Amino acid sequence: MILAISRLIFFAIFMLEALPKYICDDQYCEKGPIIKSDIITILTMIIFALSNGWLSSVTMMKYSSCVIKKNDSQLAANIQTFMLNSGLFVGSLCSLAIAIPFSK
Repeated sequence: MILAISRLIFFAIFMLEALPKYICDDQYCEKGPIIKSDIITILTMIIFALSNGWLSSVTMMKYSSCVIKKNDSQLAANIQTFMLNSGLFVGSLCSLAIAIPFSK
C-alpha cells in the first residue's frame, strides 16, 4: 500500500515536465516546462511503467487467493483486469483533460 501511494510522486514529476512555466523579463518571455530534460522524462516514464507493472502483478497474484469459491476465481480475475484497464483509461482521460487547456 505504501508503494502504491508513493507512486503519487510521479504525478508531481510529470507535471513539472509537462506544464509550462512562464518566465518574463522586460522584453522577452520564455515558455516551457520546469524540467526540460528528455532523459529525465524517459527515465521517469520507465520507472513509472515498471512500478505499475510490478505492483499490479503482485496485487493480482496476492489477492487472487482471497477468493473463497473456486467457481468465482475466473470472475475475480475478470474484475481485476477490468479495474486495471479502467484505471489506465481514466488516467489517460485525466492526462488529456490537463493537456487540452495548455495546448493553445
